[in-house]
Amino acid sequence: MTDLTPEQNGGVTKTILVEGSGESPMTGDTVSVHYVGTLLDSGEKFDSSRDRDQKFEFKLGEGQVIKGWDLGVATMKKGEKCDLICKSEYAYGKGGSPPKIPSDATLKFEVELFDFYGEDVSEDKDKSVLKRTLVKGEGWKTPNDGATLNVEIEGFTVPGNETFGTYSSNSLLHGEEIGVGLPKFMEKVIDDMKSGEKCEITVNEKYAFSGANKVFPNAPLSQPMKFVIDLKSFEKCKESWEMTKEEKIQQSEIKRDSAKRYLENKEYAMAIKLFEKVVGILEDEVKRPKVMNEDLSDSESEVEGAEKPDGEGDVPAENGVKDDDKTDPKVADIVEASHLNLSLCYLKTRDFTKAMEHCDEVINSHSEVPEARIEKALFRKGECLFLLHDYENAKTLFAEMLQKFPKNATAKKRLYECDQKAKEERALERQRYQRMFNNFST
Repeated sequence: MTDLTPEQNGGVTKTILVEGSGESPMTGDTVSVHYVGTLLDSGEKFDSSRDRDQKFEFKLGEGQVIKGWDLGVATMKKGEKCDLICKSEYAYGKGGSPPKIPSDATLKFEVELFDFYGEDVSEDKDKSVLKRTLVKGEGWKTPNDGATLNVEIEGFTVPGNETFGTYSSNSLLHGEEIGVGLPKFMEKVIDDMKSGEKCEITVNEKYAFSGANKVFPNAPLSQPMKFVIDLKSFEKCKESWEMTKEEKIQQSEIKRDSAKRYLENKEYAMAIKLFEKVVGILEDEVKRPKVMNEDLSDSESEVEGAEKPDGEGDVPAENGVKDDDKTDPKVADIVEASHLNLSLCYLKTRDFTKAMEHCDEVINSHSEVPEARIEKALFRKGECLFLLHDYENAKTLFAEMLQKFPKNATAKKRLYECDQKAKEERALERQRYQRMFNNFST
């Protein structure tokens, strides 16, 4: 009989009936057990999972069961069967659990441990990514997007537990894990880690490497793996609402430059992710002009009792647009270029609807967009329509584009091709109707 309490006060004792094998479960693991509970004094049974023929599952160490169980099951191994005797302060205390468990009752449990596994942190909740906490982190803060990570990651084979490589960085930007070559599940796992936390991640074949990985070149292919992630520390990135305009521009330029590198390497998913972040950082700095309306009543045009500085609002702005409502040229430049690059990324990945949305952001911008960018946006939108086989609308757009940019040879070629494709479609449609008419006539 072994005393399991830290104080060695006899509050929880354990007697092994059948030896198990392997390691014991960790805090946070989901354990699967059968049990039979009896009152120690009388031997009367008050509960049994075996009678229900249904194993009982709970998360270890998180207070989902009595204290005696959290202590006792943590010492068990898979296949082990034991008796746990729990005094009332480690069971149901003075309140008991009426009507079957009286006040201050000492309880005896026969417990058999069948299985245990880590927290399911997979996107699809299919147990393809399981997390086990080895060392708890400090505090409650977790990395936000763009946080600078000081992290070490070591990979191991499953089975075998042989190391196949280590990745270490004190300047990894959270959100760019995939970009540096780490497996795609890493970002989601690190999302919820705390400073100083160390965890073990086991992944099944769903996330196995299918080819050589630049971070772990010696990793096995097409088989489960295990990673130990040690998040030594991190420095959170300011949220956009905490930044000044100058800080937003600085952060957006950093992300834009990273996104360009991914785009040049044809890593479109990462390029899209970062260009979208650039737009997100600066979205509040993009001004939508407010047109001055002379017909507004006093109550609609200004706040009652508010005083304006000398000269402010006295002279109407050109075209009725206030200077205060113009986007900073640097902000406009970064945002327009990002929308254009997003249109290219989505065009390359054949998401034509999203590509056209980003083209429209440039075409309909309230800023003074350079003609070259308007030309690119119009052409890419027309290209999307062409690839969607919407030849009539593509033809209309290319024709309008050529009125403004008559020297664009590629647009001229596409306009001709649209015309030919539209004619072919009309001819096919006439043939279909003719066949339908002939079928009805016979």
